[in-house]
Amino acid sequence: MNTELLSPCEPALRAVGQCLVHFVWQGLLAAGLLGLLLMALRKSAANVRYAVLYAGLIVMAAMPFATLAVLPPAAVVTAPPVTPASPASPSPGADTASAPAPAVPLPPPMPPASAAAAAPHTASPAEWLGRLRGALDPWMPGVASLWLCGVCLLALWNLSGWLQVRRLRVRDVADAPPLWRQSLEQACLRLGVSRTVRLLESGRVAVPMVVGTLRPVILLPASVLTGLTPGQVHALLAHEVAHIRRHDYAANLVQTAIVTLLFYHPAVWWVSRRIREERENCCDDLAVQSCGDSLLYARALAELAGQCRASAPLAMAATGGVLLRRVERVLGVPQPRVKGWTPLAALLCLVLAVGSAVGIRPGNGPGAVLLAAQSEFLGRAEDFIVDNFQKAAGFFTKKEKPMVDVGGVVVDEDGNPVPNVRVLVYYPVDFGMTWSGDAVTDAEGAWQAKIPEESHRVSCRREHPDFASDTSGSWVTVSEDLLAGTFRCTMKRGVRLKGVVVDENGAPVKDAVMVRDFTNIEDIAEYREQIRKGEITNAVIADADGRFDLPTASDEDCRLFVFAEDLAPQHLRLGRKRDELRIVMTKGRTWSGIVHDAAGAPMEGVRFCSNLWTVDQGRAIIAVYSYDARTGADGRFALSGLPEEGTMDFSTKKDDFFSRDIDWSATEANETEFVLYPSAELQGRVLDAVTGKPVKHFTVDFDRSEKAEPIASYWVHNPVKYRASDGRFSVETGASMGKVPGAVRVRITSENHYTAFCDPVYATEFASNPPDIRMEPAEPLAGTVLLPDGQAAKDAAVALVEPDQNAYIEQTRIDPNVVDDPYNRATTDDEGHFRLCPSKGPALIVALHEAGWAIRPLADHREKDPLILSAWSQLEGTVTVQERPNEEKARVGVTVALPGEWNAGDSVHFNLSAVPDETGHFKIDYVPALPLRVGEWRRWVKSHAVDVTPEPGKTTQVAFCADRSGAVRGTLIVDPAFATLGADTEEPWHSPRRLFISARRHGDDAEDKENGFVPIVLEDGTFTLDCLPPGDYDLTATLHDAPPQNACGRGTAAARAERAFTIAPDQPAPLELGGLAFSAIPKPGAGAVAPELQGTTLDGKEWKLGDEKGTPVLLVFWATWCAPCKAEIPLLKKLWKEYGEGGKLRMVGLNLDRDIKTAAKFAAAQEMAWPQCHIGGFSEDNPATTAYGVSYIPSNWLIDASGNVVEAKIAADALESVLERHLK
Repeated sequence: MNTELLSPCEPALRAVGQCLVHFVWQGLLAAGLLGLLLMALRKSAANVRYAVLYAGLIVMAAMPFATLAVLPPAAVVTAPPVTPASPASPSPGADTASAPAPAVPLPPPMPPASAAAAAPHTASPAEWLGRLRGALDPWMPGVASLWLCGVCLLALWNLSGWLQVRRLRVRDVADAPPLWRQSLEQACLRLGVSRTVRLLESGRVAVPMVVGTLRPVILLPASVLTGLTPGQVHALLAHEVAHIRRHDYAANLVQTAIVTLLFYHPAVWWVSRRIREERENCCDDLAVQSCGDSLLYARALAELAGQCRASAPLAMAATGGVLLRRVERVLGVPQPRVKGWTPLAALLCLVLAVGSAVGIRPGNGPGAVLLAAQSEFLGRAEDFIVDNFQKAAGFFTKKEKPMVDVGGVVVDEDGNPVPNVRVLVYYPVDFGMTWSGDAVTDAEGAWQAKIPEESHRVSCRREHPDFASDTSGSWVTVSEDLLAGTFRCTMKRGVRLKGVVVDENGAPVKDAVMVRDFTNIEDIAEYREQIRKGEITNAVIADADGRFDLPTASDEDCRLFVFAEDLAPQHLRLGRKRDELRIVMTKGRTWSGIVHDAAGAPMEGVRFCSNLWTVDQGRAIIAVYSYDARTGADGRFALSGLPEEGTMDFSTKKDDFFSRDIDWSATEANETEFVLYPSAELQGRVLDAVTGKPVKHFTVDFDRSEKAEPIASYWVHNPVKYRASDGRFSVETGASMGKVPGAVRVRITSENHYTAFCDPVYATEFASNPPDIRMEPAEPLAGTVLLPDGQAAKDAAVALVEPDQNAYIEQTRIDPNVVDDPYNRATTDDEGHFRLCPSKGPALIVALHEAGWAIRPLADHREKDPLILSAWSQLEGTVTVQERPNEEKARVGVTVALPGEWNAGDSVHFNLSAVPDETGHFKIDYVPALPLRVGEWRRWVKSHAVDVTPEPGKTTQVAFCADRSGAVRGTLIVDPAFATLGADTEEPWHSPRRLFISARRHGDDAEDKENGFVPIVLEDGTFTLDCLPPGDYDLTATLHDAPPQNACGRGTAAARAERAFTIAPDQPAPLELGGLAFSAIPKPGAGAVAPELQGTTLDGKEWKLGDEKGTPVLLVFWATWCAPCKAEIPLLKKLWKEYGEGGKLRMVGLNLDRDIKTAAKFAAAQEMAWPQCHIGGFSEDNPATTAYGVSYIPSNWLIDASGNVVEAKIAADALESVLERHLK
């Protein structure tokens, strides 16, 4: 090295070199602390770990500068090389006047030879460190120079990469297709990104990526995504939008700069790698939040991984991080933890770093002790790591859970094998999602697939061009037949749908798309390509003459959707008669309007987009078909080609404004006016109700307001955890408004406070009027869960279930996708301990584990008394195998009776059911040892129900036919007039919505719907009913009219047939009942005297219809569980305000819930100001509904002042005009 050139910079280089050397132990110290901290935060959210890691990297970057600031002045003065000569004697020819002072204190002079001979001297740690520093000091300028060269080279490399990424924005790019731009806007809306984001299609990238931070651009590959579905494209775009929302591009540039400066330290690279992994995890969480389907997103990642190469390091790409681990994490697969050696390694880093730090300054203090401890520690650590190397290697190579083979054979109705059947196998995973594997049958009809060894049930769906696809999705237990590959499935020959599509002028509609049963079309051109590639099997494209031939339709009722550009979509309900179809497509309806802001100014650039087309609301027949329009400078918009029936769900989008939810109906007025309101984040402050001080650790969640009308809707979201010293929070809700600004209910939870609510909070006041939410302090709800054998129950799911919540238990978890699911949850640690937020009760503590379950009332809980799990039981049995109507399958259901002292009400439900195999055998796992009622579901009720109470950990046999040897046969004689009713809705007379038939023993409780015996009815009217115990029976069959499309329940009861019979003990043969003829049921209609009604008001008073004479009365039959009833409430509020408050009309709501308390709570929350009466549960035997022939709801009846029926069963869309005609 040229000393003359180096000399002017030598002090500075020496100081830099010493800072770099010091950072060796400093980096180890920081890495060790981060390692221990990450282990403590392994169950925390990804954004928490990301923040900790990024803060750690910033601290690492600051360490060398802090060292430079605190180094003593002597540390920057050079020293001559140490030689064997005495330090006091200069070298010959040396200029002693210019000799610099030593850079570090030199070790003391060696003792005289005599002293050394008398007492051998061992260098102390401080002496050893002094010599080492003296030996290394001359090399410090060289170390700094080499470091500088490395930084320059790495900086040039990163700069070239950055320039390359920037060039990707302009080279080989084109505007992305409209479908992808629409998906991008939806993702931005859901994630609250208001900045303009460009979406370009690139021929130079292999995966979607984000470039830029101030003007971000998302680049999509030109070829890779052609194999992804629109839903998967949306999921990946949501991931990229999440990067934009989090400003990850800028954060990545800062991170890269730090790594460039500290490139020589492995700990920096480790921290940087973990930051990238957690960054992707954070974006994965936001992407799943946006698309609402973790399975869809996981599939998108898996598809993308199979066809991509490495992405640019300075761009944000969807394939970042360890992809397998990300897919497992998204699907909820428990991530294995490194045991034993990871804490040891972190502790080793700490000991080395602290020991080196203390030993920096010589002395006989702690440094010497730590240096000695390091030697002993290293020896023990080496032995430990060698002993556990195999275990550590096994963890890092772990790919998936243990899998087993399952399989079966597919045959046709004649028992012949069916080759080339596509079998889709679904099995449950965590969080209720399922993962599927595909298999294809061979020449013998055999198929095989793999499922996790721990799976107890699967769903097998079968598809073949010449057979009716079985897409029922029924779950079957993993039986010995499945494991042996002999599980037998039968497929029926399909019925082809043939016909022609023409427009209103009779011209053929070329390239029209026909879809059977269900569709999800976001871009019709892309959908056609998917059909041509064979990716969609339930759709075809019309040829140039408009003709089509759609195979594989079942011979049962089905639905056909037809789509074409510039024409209204069509929906056909097809019965079993499959003549050649002639489908006429019309231009459809138009819809136009104007959008302005709250001040009345027209708004330009507001986007209107649709997704859901609901045809039959009462039965939730839904298709997905997209429309798109934007307002002009005058604020006006126009849409054409809208469907002639049903409703469309539209939403609006405009930056910095709340979105607007619009339910457009085919009966909607053509001209509509809308108002959009400026958006804001939900803000507030959380305070301790006693001290008034801010609560620093809390979780913010929100849902629909229970006290305000209207309410604000919002996108699916996750609760936001806060650690704020001032107690303030700010949450992006993604709220959408109705016609006027809506409200939400804010919920704040904290381990040290009772849950607090703030309701209502109006969305337009989020920023202008942030609420102060005060929380009452309390001790956390803590406890311990033990396995049945007394060991600690690790990773048990624990939840506090309150009376107004719904805990639907699916095997060993509570379904999180249920409205009002429990929010107060925890998972037990290694010792079985849990902590929940405190509650004043009443409530139930529910603990679930693979080994068992436990439920305890909150009032009985004591922290010192552990919850001991009761082992799961199992049910096994057989149902009778007999001929059933086409497509009808046997299904066994179980009702669990919770102890009355728990006061659980309807808050806890065990979802237990099974589909028997072809021999009638069934098995149900994860059954609690509680009183059960087990029956076969027939016509919406349990038939042949038996009561059993299993023992913990044992299998209980269910015998439906034990002591039940009787049987009857007969034929229902149906008048042709009744048989043809409902042809327009394709509801055959024998469907569950039109026919109810049941036999009940004399003396059985008529209110108990699960005490009956339901026959199996074939299409020709013959019925069979077996497994009957001896006794006297009454058989009743009720035939109903075709039910309305938008209603809950059956049609109006039109005719009834009855027959009494007796089953004698040891009856040798089935009892023949012969033919049963139906007789018409009288129906109260216009002009008839209204039957008397009586009930109980929601405040506990008696009510009679006769007391209402003198004023016209509108009777409204309804229930809280009925969606069409809820949809009618805004109209009823309007009518009450117009007619009821002025005394022109009495409105009385007749509630049909089982529990009056449920009705009272709902009516209060919805502010239903008109009188409400409870008249019993909705059933065939309710005298009120029987008297009025009400078998579906909502059902509206207008009674005049004299007590006579004016009009019966008034539809919601006609109710306003009927009242106007009769009352005005």
